[in-house]
Amino acid sequence: MDLDAMQGVVMQASLPLRWEERAEVPEFTLEGWMHANVALLEGLATLESRGTEIDVPPGEAAARAFERLEAKLDVSLMLLASVVTAHNGLPPCVPTSLSAQTIEWTTRETQPLPQQLLIHVFLSSQLPLPLRLPAELAHTEPRADGLHVRARFVQFSEPMADWLERTIFRHHRRLIQRQNRAR
Repeated sequence: MDLDAMQGVVMQASLPLRWEERAEVPEFTLEGWMHANVALLEGLATLESRGTEIDVPPGEAAARAFERLEAKLDVSLMLLASVVTAHNGLPPCVPTSLSAQTIEWTTRETQPLPQQLLIHVFLSSQLPLPLRLPAELAHTEPRADGLHVRARFVQFSEPMADWLERTIFRHHRRLIQRQNRAR
């Protein structure tokens, strides 16, 4: 992956990913995608957390417990909807680099990619729901292993951009922790 072209912290992983051409969508559809993305990222953060801290004042602990419960309920509802509407399984995993502004992957696709994309990326096997990421094709490069693709995200809501950045940073921080433990 061309990490020099990516800005900020980058999450590198082999992730289930698929894309499709993105047509113009109504504003409420885009808002729906962003809301679902934020709920998914909040839910992932909740599932990945290790619980509340021991030295939290009682009132704050109760508020956090309610926030965690609400996030879990949101995720449960999303999973229920997912099970009812889709039995397609996950797309194949591809080496992926994800930053707050861009995503890169290599595809075996031989057809030219459209300029406007809707990228579906699955960040967790615990929650097999995709982030729906509207993007514009920024760069393609034929390589021996396939077509290397870089796309730049567009039309993100502020909460979506914030939660994606938090998620990438959390994964980056955990990678560093694992590397430090391995030493």
